[in-house]
Formats: sequence, C-alpha cells, structure tokens
Amino acid sequence: MKYVVDTNVLVSNPYSIYSFVEPGTEIIIPSATMGELDHLKRKQEISREVRLAIRLLSTVIMGHSYEEIKKGISLHLTNPAVPESVTLRIADCANPEDFALDQQDARIIATCKEQGATLVTRDINMLLIAMSQGCEVKQYTGDDTLKDSDVLYPGYLKTINFWDNLTDVQYDKEGNAILSYQDFEGIEFYVNQYILDNETLVGKVVATEETNQAQRRNEPQTAEVYLPA
Repeated sequence: MKYVVDTNVLVSNPYSIYSFVEPGTEIIIPSATMGELDHLKRKQEISREVRLAIRLLSTVIMGHSYEEIKKGISLHLTNPAVPESVTLRIADCANPEDFALDQQDARIIATCKEQGATLVTRDINMLLIAMSQGCEVKQYTGDDTLKDSDVLYPGYLKTINFWDNLTDVQYDKEGNAILSYQDFEGIEFYVNQYILDNETLVGKVVATEETNQAQRRNEPQTAEVYLPA
C-alpha cells in the first residue's frame, strides 16, 4: 500500500510516519510538504510540532544517497518496532513549477495521482477535491495535538562525553537528574528517549519541560533523566 502523507498530518502528530506498520507499506512525503513545513516552522503556535516533524524526517533521510531516498528508506532503521519492508521516500509531481505557492494542495494531489497512492489528510476540503480527481483517500483521525507520553517509539540520543557536559546537577524527589538544555547545545530531549554515551546506555528521559514554562522562569529549559546507578 502506498500513502501520501499531507502536511497537516505531520503537524498534528509528527510521529504519524510510524503509525503505518503494515508490511510492504510505502510512505511518500511530497516535496511540497517539505516546503510547507519549512514555512510553517516560523509560526510560533505550531513551531514545536513542525520542527519535531522536520527533525524526525531528517533522522530518517540524512546519510542516504539520492538514489536511496528515491527508492525508499526502511523506517526499521530508526524505529525497530516497524517492519523492515515499511519504507519512506520523498517524491514530487512531474511539473512542480506549474503550481504557484498558494497551490501546494493541488501539487500534493498531483503527486498522489502520479504515484498511484492513497492521500492521508485531515483537511476535509482537500479530501473531497482529491476524491473528485480520482484519488483514493483516507482521513487521518489521530490525536490533534502531540503529547510526549503518547510516543510509542522511545528513540535514542547519542552523545559524546555525556558526563563532561554536566555542570551543577540537581535531583528531584524521585532521584531523577534535572538536566539543563544549556549544557547540551543543539540537543532536544524527548520523553522515553534513551541517552547513549559513546554507545553506552547512561539514562532515560522521563519528563521534559515545555519551552514556555522555562521562558516564564527566565531560566534554561530542563529535562528529568533517570540515571541508573
């Protein structure tokens, strides 16, 4: 089965790419969707979800050649819970230059038609237009907002010299270390994420602080991490 995933699906749940677990499934991300994500990351109210979607897609794609991306990359490489035969690739329609910036939905539908895929979207109007043009469609009914506790795949964060990055480590009443994002420049923590230091497991993220909470405190964002003795 082939699915073209619309932009609004990735924004509503960045982890939605891992919800297609039927063996042999091809997940197609239109080039138009990548462009829309780049534009939407500047919108403060959804920037967190958009940037997470971009980060997840980058994790899947980075390090692979153009030919591999065109053929499809197994999602099993980034999520062992997904069958090896489930792949993700980027595709575009034949003549993308024919579509103006305000016609990206039409470009996504055109990509869907050319790929012979089913369009997955939350946009009712787009769904109806796609149906009228002969596309198979599927309305996405996942959660409207992403909650860290809903993430099924824990993920791994690889660090180098983890302990050397720590400054003044505080602990909560349950014994979890409270780590400052300031100590790990360019790194984001997510609930259920395992932390590896030089390929050795050192801990697991159990909670993260929202950016706006840290801003209200006027202090760096923090994460609570279980560090086994």
